[in-house]
Amino acid sequence: MTPQDFEQLIRRHGRQLVRLMQRELPVKAGAMARAHFRQNFQKGGFVDDTLKPWKPSKRIGTAKGAEGRYKTLMSSRNHLYNSINYKTAPYRATVYTNVHYADVHNEGLRAGRGKGFQMPKRTFIGPSKALDRKVLALVEKEALKTLKNN
Repeated sequence: MTPQDFEQLIRRHGRQLVRLMQRELPVKAGAMARAHFRQNFQKGGFVDDTLKPWKPSKRIGTAKGAEGRYKTLMSSRNHLYNSINYKTAPYRATVYTNVHYADVHNEGLRAGRGKGFQMPKRTFIGPSKALDRKVLALVEKEALKTLKNN
């Protein structure tokens, strides 16, 4: 394909590509990111290039009954897990959580459990090279699909 052929292809599909980038890809990428960050809870750590496991919570292996069956950062209600969501704007998706204590877990900040208690850092949301690769593959796939449609 010559550069002139490619330029004609872009012009012919310009509107479809703009719609893809402004509307469709942000929704797909946001859903992909939300799923990626929720999988961190299932895997018990943060996936960047590799899995970076979290320090297990104290109740793992010691708690009796219902409390002992949940993984670190998980519970019967999965409030933190279920709070991960995304919003879209043209050309972008933003993943967020609106739970007030999310930063304490994600960043390992001081928690309100007595003087000097520091929550272990258990990153579950943030920049991830693995997610970047997934989103890039999605963009390439969808752009090629749009360009191949006559």
